[in-house]
Amino acid sequence: MILIYCELAENGHIADVSLELCTKGRSLATRLNTQLAALVCGNALGEIEKQLYPFGVDMVFKADDKRLSPYRTLPHFSVLSKVIEENRPDIVLMGATCVGRDLAPRISSYLRCGLTAVIQRVMRAPDMFDERGFLLPGVYGCQPELAEGYINIGSLYLCSAVFLPLGLPPRDPFWADP
Repeated sequence: MILIYCELAENGHIADVSLELCTKGRSLATRLNTQLAALVCGNALGEIEKQLYPFGVDMVFKADDKRLSPYRTLPHFSVLSKVIEENRPDIVLMGATCVGRDLAPRISSYLRCGLTAVIQRVMRAPDMFDERGFLLPGVYGCQPELAEGYINIGSLYLCSAVFLPLGLPPRDPFWADP
């Protein structure tokens, strides 16, 4: 399963960035022969899932509670971490927004997952590298439309965030502690 964390716009609709992720997630889910799920957290969500189904989402997890609107880190973190723990998606996609950049590192740290959990599988994709052996942009395979100018191929930040834990010894608390 691929899980999209959906953000809400001020008007209560699914944010455009999340709909774009649903479109890319659908393509990726089809390629990997798995389901596409979405999580929406907020208050008075009504039938918000109807906004997601046209973008290829197979199932929607809704967390509807007044404490989830407006966005606050800890309530959204609690819901997202629980959904991930209970459903064990292969991939979780979040927008490169203030909210996504707030939640993603907390989730990967708490669950000891994140990018390193899928590195081997991703690196085996048939079109991950060009003819010179350089890593191409994308989540799985070459997807240049996902690239951003400031954090892209050869980014020291991205490389250190992804590959640094791989250099830790097997008994390091990062790997060994539950």
